[in-house]
Amino acid sequence: MKNIATLLVILFTMNGFSQTTKKVGNERRNELVDTEKAINEDSDKFAGAVFYACEELEEIAQNECFNLQLQKHVIKHLEVPPQIDFETGPVRVMVQFDIDKEGKVVNIKTTSKLSSYSALCETEAKRVFNTLPRFKPATSGGKPIVSSYTIPLNFSN
Repeated sequence: MKNIATLLVILFTMNGFSQTTKKVGNERRNELVDTEKAINEDSDKFAGAVFYACEELEEIAQNECFNLQLQKHVIKHLEVPPQIDFETGPVRVMVQFDIDKEGKVVNIKTTSKLSSYSALCETEAKRVFNTLPRFKPATSGGKPIVSSYTIPLNFSN
């Protein structure tokens, strides 16, 4: 019997952080900014990364559009390796990546609990996230910044 694998992209638990550089005295320090908090506190100064297809929408709609476009992309491009047997249960892979100041996806990292298929699922997750298009980068104070994301993927049948 052929396994049919489904992918659940849980975007509601997506954590977004942006990195900004702050000058303290003669020192420059990198610090992470919680993007949700920044949006709520002062939406005129911060804007998250955006798929170009979502660019013309209002800011709140852009966030929803980002989640939807990311989910569509992952589902469209994911190819579950045929040798995976889900009898032992689903494989959860956490994918972390940055969107740099030019809007490119960089620093893709994956983690999962050790299972006999973890490495295959992690490799596939990295491949799919490497195919993401260029984004309009996040901005803070009108200047492009690096934004970081963590996406959980569940591979199951």
